[in-house]
Parts: sequence; C-alpha cells; structure tokens
Amino acid sequence: MLATSDLGKVASGFQRFPLLLVPVLFGLIAGREAVRVIEWRLLLRQLGVRARWRHTILALLGGDAAQLVPGGIYLSNLLLKREEEANMARSLAATSATQLLEAFICLAVLAIVGVARWPWMRPVAAVVLAGFCGFLILITRPATLQWLRRKHAPRRILDRLRDGLKQFLEGMEGLFDAWLIARAGALAAAHLAFTVAALYIISLGVGIDDITWTQVAAIYSFVLALVNLSPLPTDLGVSEGGGTSIFVATGVDQSQGLTAMLLIRFAIIFATGLLFLLALAVFPREVKHLTEGPNPADAAANAAADPNARPQPEAAKGTSSSSPATGTTAA
Repeated sequence: MLATSDLGKVASGFQRFPLLLVPVLFGLIAGREAVRVIEWRLLLRQLGVRARWRHTILALLGGDAAQLVPGGIYLSNLLLKREEEANMARSLAATSATQLLEAFICLAVLAIVGVARWPWMRPVAAVVLAGFCGFLILITRPATLQWLRRKHAPRRILDRLRDGLKQFLEGMEGLFDAWLIARAGALAAAHLAFTVAALYIISLGVGIDDITWTQVAAIYSFVLALVNLSPLPTDLGVSEGGGTSIFVATGVDQSQGLTAMLLIRFAIIFATGLLFLLALAVFPREVKHLTEGPNPADAAANAAADPNARPQPEAAKGTSSSSPATGTTAA
C-alpha cells in the first residue's frame, strides 16, 4: 500500500491536518473508552468477575493502548488478573465477547449500507454474519461443554488447557442472555459511533470533503470486521490496507485514504496511552497492585464470585458433595 501510494501526499496530509481538531478527536476517543469500560464491566460482572471500577478502567485502557502489538488487547486480562486475581478464562470470555459484538454490528452495517463500487459486499456480509452466528451457537452447545467437563483432569498440562477452554466456553455460554446482549450491543454500537465520528472528522481534516457519514461507517465497519475476524495480527497493516482499499472503492484518492487510516490508528493509540497514564496518576496506589500483586480482599471477593472456585472451600471443610451448595454449583 505504501509502495503504490504517493508518500508526498501522505506526508502533506499529516502536515496540513488542522491541530484544532486534535482536542475534538481526543474527546471522542475518551468517550469511546468510557463506553467500552462500561460494556466490559457489564460482561465481567455477568461472569462473576467483581472488578472494581478503577481496576476495570486501568486494565481496559492498558489493553487498548497495547494494541500496537499483536494480541495487545489481551493485556487488559493480564492486568485485571494482576490487580484482582480475576479468573483469566472468564475475563478472556468477556474481552472476546466485546470483539464479537463489534464484528456482529459491523457485519450488519455492511449488509445494510454496502459499498457503492463493491456490489458483492451486502450478500457476502450477510452470509458471513449468518456463519458467524452459527459458529457461536455451535461452540457453546451443551454437548461441547459436557465433553470438556468429562475430560477434566487438573494434574496434566493438556488437561489444564482443556479446563481453561471449558471455563472460557462456559463464560461465553453465560453471556447468551437476551437482555444482556441487548445492553452490551447498545454500548458496543455507541462506542463504534464515537470511533466513526473520529474517522469522519479525520477524513474532512485531510481534505476528503465528498464523503458521507454512512460511507465512513461502512469503511470502519469493514476494517473492524476484518481485524476482529481475521487471524492476521493487525500490526501487519491489515487495518490500514483494508481501510485504504475500501476508501478507494468509495471513490477517495488512495493517498488520502491511507492518510486517514494512519491518522485514526495513531490517534487511538496515543489517546488511549495518554488516558492510561492519566488513570495511573489519578489512582497512584494501583501501581503497587500491578507490581506487587492484588489486594487480598479483592482477590477473595473474586474467588467467592467465581463459580469454579465455590466447591473448593466446601471440600476443605469436608462437606458432602450432595450438599445443597455443591449441588447448585455442579448444576
């Protein structure tokens, strides 16, 4: 993409971008992150991860700022485990659910809006959306979870991995609630709207005047669906290449499209990094938890809320497996 673009135009686009728009972009990305924190916390609490607000904020901002590297978003799960000893498999399920919701909404936008010069986009997006939903239903079927439960044997490394996968899929199954999906989906749509607004402002700032809000929504939806559903790491230029291609399909000059995609990527990375540093400044005591481990009270609260941790205290006390508490947990 760089080889076929006019790098002079790209550099000129960076130089001519109005600095007055920088605070606006920062505000939009800050709003995006605020909505993402609420969405992630909603999913975490559904899965029994009782994270404090400040820990949720720090963990999510750290993961978003780390998206410069492959799999950087999952740093949020490592940070949350460090801060509160949160169940890793279940927090991973919440993180994956946010990405899957994004992909679902983006595919729906593409199926509805389409791309002017790509008439095949609507039917392809509809087919991928149907396959995507079918795959989620398949992996969370009771038969799949029952097979993993039968294979549970914590003394072997392979079985520990299988147990982690079991907890992850149980977490995904636990999120299949209509009211929860409706709320989380609305929040996902809201933070996507913030990002689309930022890309629209950037597009105007680099001189792309003849583009509409719906076209920018389709462009960003294509990019995010490609990133979330593709196995390729995003630092290989998947988002920039895909975004520039669909900009061109919309009738935009390739160099301008590449400039817009680079600017939105840098804006998100730098803004989330700055927000993470600001959060550390606001919550200075949390640095201790990141370096020395979680507060025992927070770790105990998460252990009590974790469905997989409930049988252990009863076993230690010698409680029979037929007790009501154990029977409820097994169910």
